[in-house]
Amino acid sequence: MTWESPKERWNRIYAQGRRTPLRETLQRFVPLARVGRALEIACGTGENAVFLARLGFRVDAFDISEVAVRQARERARQAGVQVNFLVYDAATFPFPSERYDLVVNFYFLERRTFPGIRRALKPGGLLIFETFNVRHRAVRPDAPAEHFLRFCELTRAFAEGFQALHYEERGSRTVLVARKLENP
Repeated sequence: MTWESPKERWNRIYAQGRRTPLRETLQRFVPLARVGRALEIACGTGENAVFLARLGFRVDAFDISEVAVRQARERARQAGVQVNFLVYDAATFPFPSERYDLVVNFYFLERRTFPGIRRALKPGGLLIFETFNVRHRAVRPDAPAEHFLRFCELTRAFAEGFQALHYEERGSRTVLVARKLENP
């Protein structure tokens, strides 16, 4: 087997028909967010970003895969909404300061984004983060441990300056919904 970069791997996966689902966690907790600017990290084929745009958010969304972003742009066009879809590696995304009322991250883990997420949220902004934790190694024993959250890792990463509104580690998934404090 030849080595693939993450970009090549995800382009191949999305070209084979993978779609990203609209996340139940987003639908459940988005009412806690002020409608304003939103950012989706690793947006895949754009279902969550399009959902947010339909709710009135001005959405920026990025993914490393050009194939996924092309499909996401088409999905937004068909839905009649505007989303600013970008092709970016999350490790190099230039997170702006205090721009977003909502940042969402589903089933993607790049710890180097944590400082950028903290910086990008406006005071009072909401973070919705859901991904696999170390229990998922039972399903994917070949995957490196660093691809999965350690227990309580998100609460520690977003403790200072944030208020956790919801946190759960259920099975192999971890969910954090947290608000950036107005006056930390």
